[in-house]
Amino acid sequence: MKTILVIDDKRQNLDLAQKQLGAICNLYLASTFSTAKKLLKSGKIDFDAVFTDVMLIGEEDGVSSDNPEIGKEVPYGLVIALYAKNIGIENVVLVTDLSHHSGPIAWALDVLKGSAFVNCIRNKNWLEAYTSCFKEFPKENTNSIKEIDFLVLGKGHEGYYDQLIQHFPDFKSGYLDVEEEFLETFFIMFNPKRTLILGEIAPEARGADYYVNSLFKKLLDLKNPSQKIIVAGFMSLDNPLYLELPALPKDFEKKFNKL
Repeated sequence: MKTILVIDDKRQNLDLAQKQLGAICNLYLASTFSTAKKLLKSGKIDFDAVFTDVMLIGEEDGVSSDNPEIGKEVPYGLVIALYAKNIGIENVVLVTDLSHHSGPIAWALDVLKGSAFVNCIRNKNWLEAYTSCFKEFPKENTNSIKEIDFLVLGKGHEGYYDQLIQHFPDFKSGYLDVEEEFLETFFIMFNPKRTLILGEIAPEARGADYYVNSLFKKLLDLKNPSQKIIVAGFMSLDNPLYLELPALPKDFEKKFNKL
């Protein structure tokens, strides 16, 4: 079974990748350049292929917070593709929905179509990207997204999780203690209706291994309109989505019900 990394900043495109590829490969998902970079640089995963969108949202990392490109789409995908090839990943595909006439970069991508170095496909068909690399069409592609009602994220908070699942016995629930770069893959795989992030959130906690504020912002950008996310920690924060710990399960229930 192939191991593939898919990068796209739109949730619906990552959902499509999960549906098309989740049953036929070991799939990892990323919605930002920084997450993709961490996954590729970690050396923990031997990727057989990288499929990336061309235009991703510009991030603050490495530049000033008032840079005009932050928050706008920039061609991060080209950098990801070149880096993936530089570290020895043989199969790299740019998967874009840019119109041929939407700009100079979009027009220039035509030169890569069918290339053995970095291929370019002009649609969001991740299965086509797969077949273009491995010259085979999977016989089984029946995967559906596994939905759960309640997902809890955090490090060292198993006690809170045990209290919560006792309070919500009818919920299909799960607790994840995962590194930040794997968060998007699990969030989309489980597609939770409610998500609770446990930990610190204030800027003072930025040096911690599990800096919750960055995870919180990432999931807010990634979630569907029907999904609810709250965050809880031991520092005060004036935010309607924040609950200060310690708190009881009924407090979490009230917070979710207000959303």
